[in-house]
Amino acid sequence: MLAGNFMLTNVIAYLHTTLAYQSAVMQLMVGQANLDAQQLHLREPLPVVVPADTNTWKVAMPPDGVTGRLVTPHYVYQFVDGRQILIQIRIQPHGVAENQPSLIDTNQAWQLARQWLSALSVDVSALDEKYPHSVESLASRTRNRPNESPHRSDEPARNHGESTNNVIHRPPPAAGLPIFRVTWGGARIGPATSRATVQVAVDILGSTKQCLSLHVFNRELFTGPPLTVTNAAALLGPLPSPQQVVQDFLGGQAAYTAVANPDRVSAWLLSSSPDAPETKTIRSPVMVLNPATAPLLSQALTDFNSYAWLRDKGCTPDYGVGLRFSKGAENVDVHWCYNCDHLQVIYNGRSADKDCDAARPALVRVIQSVFPNDPVIRSLSLLNSNQPK
Repeated sequence: MLAGNFMLTNVIAYLHTTLAYQSAVMQLMVGQANLDAQQLHLREPLPVVVPADTNTWKVAMPPDGVTGRLVTPHYVYQFVDGRQILIQIRIQPHGVAENQPSLIDTNQAWQLARQWLSALSVDVSALDEKYPHSVESLASRTRNRPNESPHRSDEPARNHGESTNNVIHRPPPAAGLPIFRVTWGGARIGPATSRATVQVAVDILGSTKQCLSLHVFNRELFTGPPLTVTNAAALLGPLPSPQQVVQDFLGGQAAYTAVANPDRVSAWLLSSSPDAPETKTIRSPVMVLNPATAPLLSQALTDFNSYAWLRDKGCTPDYGVGLRFSKGAENVDVHWCYNCDHLQVIYNGRSADKDCDAARPALVRVIQSVFPNDPVIRSLSLLNSNQPK
């Protein structure tokens, strides 16, 4: 029992964050982004500020340190464990004519890349000593579509701790632009390139000597201390209870109460067209669950252990069951994919989703009791054979 409680506490500690903590992390990242934009002479309006639109930034869970992503209209700045590992342009440089001659040659591109890396506190001497460098003049083939990034950035660490040090797979640069790619430890970056090969990669627009992309894969090359939130404990406060974590997932106190102690629970079956899998239609009558059956769903969906908090199978759910928990004027809708046991919760226009493998037996039993004659529902097993071993 003690071991189980210890594991539960660890999971909650990993999941726990606050807006105050996230804001502090973002302030650190913005400060570093401003400094580095100046050092690299990026064509970026300064100062960069913390954007109000949270869709343009993302902060990882506290155990991952200062990890996240800041997106401005011109650049993406990505941090892992207190280090800015990626600076990447989002759109084709404005005001740059095609077929404009390069102002630098391959040796000058290498020297410029070294200068930028040194400004970002990368140990360039150690880099040159340990890893051979290569400079590639990229052959332009196609122009990027409007507002399309010429490079694709990695996603920042997810809540379950995924690594962000994957190699970027870049599409061809814009037509007619002289671009140099400087790498240490490997000449090319592509699907077949392992992270252990390329240590650093820098793309430079030769006609303007502009940084298009700078990616440090090997964080051991940085000198000096990483960015840290020194008052993280105060900003985070005490750990929430398991019930609080579930409550936040469901949408707050009112949503949790509606699911835990509903006045009524309704269920229906969903189907989708092969041509439009995201468009759902109701393929059954909407059934109201009896008072003896509804509590089984409430117990399963408010149980902390029903959810996979630290992992995500990454599948595309095909929701086949719809549920509505109603209490007074509050309605919480739940969609369940019985193929992969992924659950989506919708409350007041807010949507959240998690895998819920441990809730499957209760969900199957209840839905089979409500729709006993449906052949698809009747064939469901309490153990999902599609789950990864």
